[in-house]
Amino acid sequence: MPRDSAGRLVTRLVIRPFGAVAALVLAVVVSLFGTSLSIGRQPASIEPIDPSAFIVIVPPAASDQAEPTEASPGIFTDFTNRAAALPREQASVPLPRRQVVQKGSKVTAQAAVTTSVGNGHRVKGVATWYCLPGVSSCTSGYSSGGLYAAAGSELRVGNWRGRHVKVCGNGNCIVVKLIDWCACGGSRIIDLYHGAFSRLASPSSGGIGVTVTW
Repeated sequence: MPRDSAGRLVTRLVIRPFGAVAALVLAVVVSLFGTSLSIGRQPASIEPIDPSAFIVIVPPAASDQAEPTEASPGIFTDFTNRAAALPREQASVPLPRRQVVQKGSKVTAQAAVTTSVGNGHRVKGVATWYCLPGVSSCTSGYSSGGLYAAAGSELRVGNWRGRHVKVCGNGNCIVVKLIDWCACGGSRIIDLYHGAFSRLASPSSGGIGVTVTW
């Protein structure tokens, strides 16, 4: 052990480590005490509001002037509603008068399509008939009493479906619309509706020689 100049033992106290540990313990205790105070604190009471802090709003006195009304229909206005400042000829937008179309007399299908049949094509052959209710079926969507026909191979030229052709036979002529096709063989070139065939000959004949032009 160390001795002084007189030969006596010297005891050294280590106080620095002890002081650091004491400071750390004190900081932890203060931190825990502050946390407990913040958690366990009672909420502060709400102070009552002074009634004098409120402002009383008084509605304006009623006037003798009439309240503004909405703009009449037909007037275009912006957000400032300045329609009253527009001249009369600009503020009022006249509506167009409704025109009544007079219906003319009905034009028969025969007269309406006659002018569309030309003489550029001509085919001769035999015409037969079909479409008699109770006897033979008709093309779907077309009434049995119309002037319709099914075209043979000689008539199916170009855009043939919907074409109107003139069929002449036995001294009479009719205009029919091609709405279907038929597997006509031999000299048969067209298959007429029963009503259309009846205008040329008696259906009991079965067939008649015709000339088809369009």
